[in-house]
Amino acid sequence: MGAHLLHHLVEAGARDHPGRPAVSFEGATLTYAELDDRANRLAVALQEKGVSPGDRVGLQLRKGGSAVTAMLAVLKAGAAYVPLDPTVPEARRSYIRENSGISVVLSSQGEAGPGSMEVGDQAFDTDPGRLVRHPTVETDLAYILYTSGSTGTPKGVAISHLNSLTFVRWAGAELAVTPEDRLANHAPLNFDLSVLDIYCALQAGACVCPVPEAIRAFPVRIAEWIETERITIWYSVPSALTLLVERGRLDHVDLSRLRLVLFAGEVYPIRSLQSLAAAVPHPRYYNLSAPTETNVCTFHEVDLERLPERTEPLPIGRACQNMKVFAVDEAGREAPAGVEGELLVGGSGVAVGYWDLPDQTAARFVQNPLQNSYRDIVYRTGDIVIPEADGEYRFLGRRDDQVKVHGYRIELGELESALQLMPEIKEGAAIAVPGAAGARLEVVVALREGAALTAADIRGHCGRLLPPYMVPESVVFVSALPRNSNGKVDRRELLNTAKVK
Repeated sequence: MGAHLLHHLVEAGARDHPGRPAVSFEGATLTYAELDDRANRLAVALQEKGVSPGDRVGLQLRKGGSAVTAMLAVLKAGAAYVPLDPTVPEARRSYIRENSGISVVLSSQGEAGPGSMEVGDQAFDTDPGRLVRHPTVETDLAYILYTSGSTGTPKGVAISHLNSLTFVRWAGAELAVTPEDRLANHAPLNFDLSVLDIYCALQAGACVCPVPEAIRAFPVRIAEWIETERITIWYSVPSALTLLVERGRLDHVDLSRLRLVLFAGEVYPIRSLQSLAAAVPHPRYYNLSAPTETNVCTFHEVDLERLPERTEPLPIGRACQNMKVFAVDEAGREAPAGVEGELLVGGSGVAVGYWDLPDQTAARFVQNPLQNSYRDIVYRTGDIVIPEADGEYRFLGRRDDQVKVHGYRIELGELESALQLMPEIKEGAAIAVPGAAGARLEVVVALREGAALTAADIRGHCGRLLPPYMVPESVVFVSALPRNSNGKVDRRELLNTAKVK
């Protein structure tokens, strides 16, 4: 019988190949038997602390075997996990804890705070035989990932076991993941790219290798780590790969074991991709389109033979298995090949909705406009695309103010809401300025008469309220923001104002 819940993947691994390595981190290895046993023991500890089916458990953990164990333990306890990024301001983590109704927070050893449970040795000092197996079904909630919200506060994308496994099953088959593979886990747990790394590895009986936090900002050390860990599958945002090829001294390392390079989260500048493929020509390269609400909905394998002559951006590709994608015009009619429209996504990989946000859920998760005979919910991505005659889709831009910077989805409205909290600012707007290595965030502000603020003041204010990836890299001061004939801020003109580097 196949796995129909995410934690069944490790249970099958412990049964079929108990001694195979499941997690490798900083010289330590957890086998499938050890990982399953530790997850069972931690699940017992959670249940004894009162965690029940349907509860939400926070994960504020550093990368490593304990974090993977904790994810599985929460699922085994019948609950859903909510990753809490320890690098973001406490006020934001507090909001997520309150909004999601977290009952317990699992913290790294030595970092437990009020209401949290430390994942140290004592957390595993339980009898795994006392684990209560609840009748969880595939449509039950598995995890909630919080993303930037247009209203000024983050919103939680609720993902079921079925939603996640739809993607994992497709990815495992399409990428032909085997027990011999070693998958790098570069993305943090609160970023949906980590789903492929961890669960595709567990599904195949392969080994997941979390990238240590200490080296994530150093391309040379990452390149050396890829060689040392014998990584075969790498998945990250394009900006991380751009830094790797520019500063990683790839000619000094042996990356011959690398067979797949996957990227998602932002448009990959074609010249940067050409440089990477020239430096590391032997792997297969995939461009994945990955809204958090669908994990991955489309994919495109790069034609390496034609890549050197390519000048236009890569297409986002065609639909993944058990997913459907199509574009509709403003009247809700399907856009034919060559005509732009908004990309809609349906299938069992589409998320349950936004946690405790019924209005936003109803606005984005809608009945399929192409048929009304039965319930058929599709997700409105907000991406403007052009369907091609070959069945692939070409990305043009967004129909709203959402941007991607270093792979993170950012609602410009949330950053602008933070600016409005500074009394010295009369008005402010945020923009994503294109660059060779990807987009960068910039804010344009007009101060009130007599007010005095520096760029450092504004960046410091944003840093106290927002995650690091939402802090603007630069600030431009103007007397007034440009506006169009409707009185709205003219973002196109703001880009002309920006200091392009």
